[in-house]
Amino acid sequence: MSNFFRRLRKFLKVAFVCICFVVFAVLCLLLGSYPATSGKKKLASLENPVRIDRDDHGIPTIYAKNRLDVTRAIGFLHAQERFFQMDLLRRMSSGELSELIGPATLEMDKKNRLHSFRKHAHLLLQNLSEYEQKLLTAYTEGVNAGLNALHVRPFEYLLLRETPKPWTEEDSILVGLDLFFDLQDSQAQMNRLHQIMKRCLPEEVTQFLAYNGSVWEAPLDNHHSPILPVPSQKSFSHAFRGSIGPSDIEYKPQGCPGSNQWAVAPSCTHEGRAIVACDMHLTLSVPCIWYRLSYEYPAPDDSKIRLDGISLPGVPLLIVGSNRHIAWGFTNGCIETSRLVPIEVDPQDSAYYLTAQGRLPFEVKTEEIKVKGQPSIIQNVRWTKWGPIHPDLLFGKPAAICWPGNDLVCLNLRIFELEPVTTTQEALQKLPDIHMPVLNFMVADEQGHIGWGLVGGIPKEVAEGKDNFITTDWVHENTPPLLDPADGRLWTANNRVIANPMLGNAYHNPARAFQIKKRLYSSNQHTLATMYAIQLDEEASFYDRWEKVLEKSLDKSNLKHKKILATLHEWDHHCSSSSKGFFWIRTFREMVIKSICTRLFSPCLNASPQFHLGRMDLDEPIYLIVTQQPSYLVDPSYKSWTAELRAVIDAMIREKPERLDGDGTWGPCNVSAVQHPLSKALPILGLFLDMPKMPNGGDLDFAPKVSGRAFGASMRMVVSPGHEEDGIMNMPCGQSGHPLSPHYRDQHKAWLDGIPTSFLPGETKYTLELIP
Repeated sequence: MSNFFRRLRKFLKVAFVCICFVVFAVLCLLLGSYPATSGKKKLASLENPVRIDRDDHGIPTIYAKNRLDVTRAIGFLHAQERFFQMDLLRRMSSGELSELIGPATLEMDKKNRLHSFRKHAHLLLQNLSEYEQKLLTAYTEGVNAGLNALHVRPFEYLLLRETPKPWTEEDSILVGLDLFFDLQDSQAQMNRLHQIMKRCLPEEVTQFLAYNGSVWEAPLDNHHSPILPVPSQKSFSHAFRGSIGPSDIEYKPQGCPGSNQWAVAPSCTHEGRAIVACDMHLTLSVPCIWYRLSYEYPAPDDSKIRLDGISLPGVPLLIVGSNRHIAWGFTNGCIETSRLVPIEVDPQDSAYYLTAQGRLPFEVKTEEIKVKGQPSIIQNVRWTKWGPIHPDLLFGKPAAICWPGNDLVCLNLRIFELEPVTTTQEALQKLPDIHMPVLNFMVADEQGHIGWGLVGGIPKEVAEGKDNFITTDWVHENTPPLLDPADGRLWTANNRVIANPMLGNAYHNPARAFQIKKRLYSSNQHTLATMYAIQLDEEASFYDRWEKVLEKSLDKSNLKHKKILATLHEWDHHCSSSSKGFFWIRTFREMVIKSICTRLFSPCLNASPQFHLGRMDLDEPIYLIVTQQPSYLVDPSYKSWTAELRAVIDAMIREKPERLDGDGTWGPCNVSAVQHPLSKALPILGLFLDMPKMPNGGDLDFAPKVSGRAFGASMRMVVSPGHEEDGIMNMPCGQSGHPLSPHYRDQHKAWLDGIPTSFLPGETKYTLELIP
């Protein structure tokens, strides 16, 4: 027995030594890819030395003698701390993820290869100005120098057993093009939806469901769309045709890239200064998509140009921020920019298609998709003069995707022209030259002027006021901007901002914009603190009327219904983490909409297996139906609307029975779970790479604080131009993408708890010098 224990002790000692050795080796490998934060590093292409100061959150400030050296330094920093993130962005856009990850991303690659963005990026690069190309060359030099300065490749590549590919100028174009995938409808799904509805439903039903107004509308021009009445029984004669089950309709409201932003003039503020606020909502991942950055370089007149804000790793530009004279932000414009064009194939020769100008040959683009561990896949995509052929038929025929992302002037780098601008008016005048996805641009200056405008390409026909478009031409000088409104307030929240029906109907529900407007008009003494409070506003006034419908529908004699009623009586009209009753109201609304839509859209579902409602805003029409309760629209399976709505309540109780006996608060249903991309494939990595999971308040769509499991404010900014030292900026996760860095997650708790942090970097903690 004693020999056994001696052998066991010896074995445990050896095992302990082996474990220590493995841990030591892993730490050495990880430390080998740790970004340089102090000392000197060589960057051969520099014209002059560059100093980079970092504060106690690792936020860098670059001091250089010209903009190209600033660009090289930005590339160096991005590569050192965020190269894997940059690599994923370029691969996402180009459809090359499977080469790095394997078969798990193959379907995504196939979908994105439809637009041939790798080839498209090459053409876009050639169309840039000479100076824009110099910027990309300088950035590429910095990125590759930063990557090569790491002693060990970033840890993600060690886990994947891959070697990172060097950066190219085209890769930065691909990162920019990825914004089109994120922010626009690259598959023209909304247009497919509307085309199917117009063919399958009576016109008055299509107008009622797809083009109705809303009690929440908050346009800047105060031009409200009319709220259309529920159509007659005759119009809905289609509603119960076809064999449609309750699960056949796809309606799952979920977060969509968007944002809140607003600006107020000095007349509305306590300090007599203009203020601009912006919080951009995106899918959240580790690290945060944005990289905080400040830089300073001399202007031609030897004054200093100073920029503070956020950059996008992969691109050498400040996306949102301030130059000490103006401050600006963006929200998704949410206009309809994509359309499906029915294609008539030449019956004599399928290699051609017919147009009003005669027959034209299909161009076939061959895409080789490399798959890690498997043979490559060849995908041939047919192209027309309007764009690629969609993989799904439309009414039994092929259709081309007409979309600005495929335009040869859809993207440039000229947002850098905002850097020396000193006035709101001058900034608005720059917008036609800035090419990107259609966005709302909000700006304020130190003199107190505020303004709004659209930036990005819209169809030429839309710009000319035509109701339909099949275009190959996109216009960047479109809607006139607004400057200094009489009441001193501007706001956007992905809603319809101006009365232009030609811009389509892909907007989000305007409830967020309505609530923001309400807050802005509640005072003429706004401060940075009150502006920041709006970004965290969890009041759920949108759901008030649905709470009344739910309460009225409950069976007071049913014990389970009585439990729901008790939680409704405790509801504080918010969607905060501690709010009780909100879960039932939110779930009830979604299930009612899905139940009613299943029969209303039955002809569309029968006509097209690809039909799904996506983000279509159906709140107003369905609410009108539920409250007016026309007998001809009740489900024939039930004797009355009361019976149908109670059946919906019973169904949600069956789905979530544990909610009846729990504490009933919203937080556990809305847990913040921000993950690293690799932990999704290997969950054990989440212990080291993911942000902590925490109950969270907010709502995905209908409260100013937009928040979901892995979706929400990717940054928050509140700043008064000229007084940046008082400004607020925070973002999730941290500055660094290296898990051993103290700045990997050090900003996350403040973001999650809504604690305001400084817009400007703090005192210098360490300094890195880049030398030629």
